[in-house]
Amino acid sequence: MTLQFKKGLKIKSAFLNNNHHSTTLKIYAACLVIADSFIRELPQGYDTVLSEQLRLSGGQVQRLAISRMLLKEAPCLLLDEPTAGLDMENKELVKKSLEQWGTDRTTILVTHQWDMVRSEDCILMLQAGKMAAYGNHNTLMTDNIMYADMMMADGEVHDIESNAGNQEGIAG
Repeated sequence: MTLQFKKGLKIKSAFLNNNHHSTTLKIYAACLVIADSFIRELPQGYDTVLSEQLRLSGGQVQRLAISRMLLKEAPCLLLDEPTAGLDMENKELVKKSLEQWGTDRTTILVTHQWDMVRSEDCILMLQAGKMAAYGNHNTLMTDNIMYADMMMADGEVHDIESNAGNQEGIAG
């Protein structure tokens, strides 16, 4: 994931430039779940200047980009493998943030990580570029052998009654 900011821009300014109606409080809220902990550990915190000399891990860059995207308040989000390369702890942080900040907007989630789609309202499963299955997790687990087999193979079979969500998603 590439994070593109104007060189010499402070982290706080990068978020403000993304949404002119943002307040400092709103920026902190957008970052709180997934990025605040490491931003506060940077030399100048939110006033740290973004530059090539700033050594951020791939996961930190990814979490900054997702925080910035969530702050934009776009009516539709398109996420391609948003948790790829993240450890389990950060993956959970991103999932929580997407659940919290993804309400009241359509979220299209492209992923091969089955645990990311279980709680989505609508799952579109593709095979060889064509729609192979459509529905929520509970429906697909009971009505689609291919989906159920893939979930079992990945060890993602859980109580299907507890998988209600509030976002829309696409798994590919």
